[in-house]
Amino acid sequence: MAAGTKKKRNTQRIIGTAVTVALGLAAGVLGGIAIVFRGIEPYETPESGFGTFLLRYCGYLLLFGAAWLLGVIIHEGGHLVFGLLTGYRFRSFRVFSLMLVKTEEGLAFKRFSLAGTGGQCLMAPPDYDGGNFPYMLYNFGGALLNLAAACVFGGLYLVSSGIGVWAVFCILTVVMNIYFALANGIPLMTKMIPNDGYNATHLGKDPSAKFAFWSQLRINELLQAEGKRLRELDPALFAIADDADLSNPLTATQLINRENRAMDAHKFEEAKQLIGTLTRPETELMGLYRSLLEMDRMFIDILDRGGEADVSPMETKEMQSFCRSMRNFPSVIRTEYAAAKAVKHDEKKAAECLARFRALEKTYPTKADLDAERELMELVR
Repeated sequence: MAAGTKKKRNTQRIIGTAVTVALGLAAGVLGGIAIVFRGIEPYETPESGFGTFLLRYCGYLLLFGAAWLLGVIIHEGGHLVFGLLTGYRFRSFRVFSLMLVKTEEGLAFKRFSLAGTGGQCLMAPPDYDGGNFPYMLYNFGGALLNLAAACVFGGLYLVSSGIGVWAVFCILTVVMNIYFALANGIPLMTKMIPNDGYNATHLGKDPSAKFAFWSQLRINELLQAEGKRLRELDPALFAIADDADLSNPLTATQLINRENRAMDAHKFEEAKQLIGTLTRPETELMGLYRSLLEMDRMFIDILDRGGEADVSPMETKEMQSFCRSMRNFPSVIRTEYAAAKAVKHDEKKAAECLARFRALEKTYPTKADLDAERELMELVR
């Protein structure tokens, strides 16, 4: 990647992150103002008792959380509604760790969490058709429904008494929906990942990223709804141009899918090469993905060298924090198990990892992933 392109991308990330933080701070300030000036009934004063006064404001802070949660649900619902309108098919809808999934057997509630995300709506895309598939409304759908919800709750506030619990909730819901609409609708490249607006307005400019966006949705459909394994899928789904811009996180994720496929096929040398490419400084990846790749690297090293493997990265504060936040992610459990059994010879820890993995079998949304990770764990000696 040219130095000028990298500098431009870094500048975009700084600006995008700053704008997102500023929008969040503005939402917090406006919410606080609504609580202070709209939340006190005419007959209430601090003199009526500090405990009562404090309890009421704690209640309003809970309303703030409820408005935030409703904003997340509305946002993901927007992706669902506009996706269905443009030919996408429902696959999963998640809020926090609660997930409704369409599987081979039908709809089912599962549990899944991903660090740094409050929710997610994944859908199966229409046919690629040479890149002529709809993606604008699917990406913008969340922001559009947030704006619609802000208008609805703004109207409900206007017909309320203008003060009290319901009035405050209406204002907070307006504020949070406007925040989600702007933070996701304004095209921004943040420190973590491009937002919906950025994807909607830039996918058409980068054929590799456009195909990567489509193929990731298609791969998820095949794994989740049809029970396919990554190693069974058509290699064409993992295609990437030699000159693809790996500073685009969507494009880089295409290589991550290829690395995951190599792990599923037990092609560990290929996986190591891909990890090397993906962890170069010029490749843009979320910290989450970098940590998952490091887990794969350590696992391969354990298979190669057994007790001599280098698992020291697992002792760093950053990796320990990551493992805590992703403790129920199959590949994290798999690597922790391998390190405990083959390197540290900690049978108690290894048994605890196995118990966590078995607990996932009832709740994890993608059986194919569990089957793949179970096979990898069986290779550990």
